[in-house]
Amino acid sequence: MARIVVYDSPEALLSAFIDSEEQALLDQVQGDVFPLEHYSIRKLLPKAHRYLSREDAVRCYCHWLRVTTSIPLLPDGEFPCLIEAYERFLTLDEYVSEYKRSYYLFCFGYGRDVSLTSGKTTNMAQVKDYRKVMEHPFKYTSLPGQRAKVQGFKQFTPYAERIYEILPFCRDDMLAYWGLLLIVLLSSSTQNRMLDDFFNGKWALGADEYTRLQQTVEAILPFCESDEHRFADLLARLA
Repeated sequence: MARIVVYDSPEALLSAFIDSEEQALLDQVQGDVFPLEHYSIRKLLPKAHRYLSREDAVRCYCHWLRVTTSIPLLPDGEFPCLIEAYERFLTLDEYVSEYKRSYYLFCFGYGRDVSLTSGKTTNMAQVKDYRKVMEHPFKYTSLPGQRAKVQGFKQFTPYAERIYEILPFCRDDMLAYWGLLLIVLLSSSTQNRMLDDFFNGKWALGADEYTRLQQTVEAILPFCESDEHRFADLLARLA
């Protein structure tokens, strides 16, 4: 049974989280504080800079990036610390899922070995906007649920260029990939390129994925603002 610890201050809890994850890194195991206290830690992160030194705040943010696929919503003044934490995260020799990599790549604009042509993120306001984009597909519990609410994805078409760049990195998460693909196909700025990719065989698709693509295109057709005939052509090829 896990040992119950009562922390007498926010500083004590955040410091325990940092220490636990530092040791976990060395031992290559999961830290023992996060599983029990992640809700409390999440609530404290926006105020962590009040309780911790700058160095410890950076360490805290870095470990949060490690153990979650989430970026803390910090005050604007903490953005430099968040970037420092992310850059430390990038140097860690740990396995990172493709979706996690794509999430941070989209939100920060660069990764260990790649930078987006749409540019690096420069402030917390952008981080918050990018988080909304990446988290929207998970408002739905299934792909049919996403396709039934295509209109809800249209609000994110201004980010389609950036999404197009990170799509190759997030194919290991179905909700993320197919939800973000809806946005790319809804945008007139990326629609043709994405269709060309499918026509030219740039994306290797399995049998199940062909079916999902057909269903996705059928869902998008009523909302097409351009090149409706190209969608029809793609549907014919997928039939």
